[in-house]
Amino acid sequence: MTTSPMSDLMQCSLEAMVYDFVCHAGVAHFPDGKCCDMSGCIAFFEKIDPKVVTIQTYSGAKPDVLYRKRAEGWTAHLVATA
Repeated sequence: MTTSPMSDLMQCSLEAMVYDFVCHAGVAHFPDGKCCDMSGCIAFFEKIDPKVVTIQTYSGAKPDVLYRKRAEGWTAHLVATA
């Protein structure tokens, strides 16, 4: 199995991604039960748009982590699922 540079950067297989250039927001989908490397995920989206301010990740169909850029830097918030 080969990995893509995106997968290598995020330390996980990337199944799908979407980016909104108006809102500066990214969404990344990973396989069920998997998560990405925070700094790699941020670096990936910053290469797409240095102005990115939010990134939502999904593990399978479930929301996983919301990354937000603040004045003091990036923060990670686990997304609660019911």
